[in-house]
Amino acid sequence: MRGEASGVQLRQRDGETPTGVAHYDTKAEIERHIRRLPLAATIVRPATFMELLVMRFWP
Repeated sequence: MRGEASGVQLRQRDGETPTGVAHYDTKAEIERHIRRLPLAATIVRPATFMELLVMRFWP
């Protein structure tokens, strides 16, 4: 499948809520910054789906 992206695309895990974990909090800061920019952005949070997929097919 091939397509063209318009604007910024970001894959996130937890969103904007601080967790106390530097890796996740850095991503939350990036998301806040992108939301302030005057451009189109898509933020996807696939973590829950991926966790369920692993539990379903791999014990």
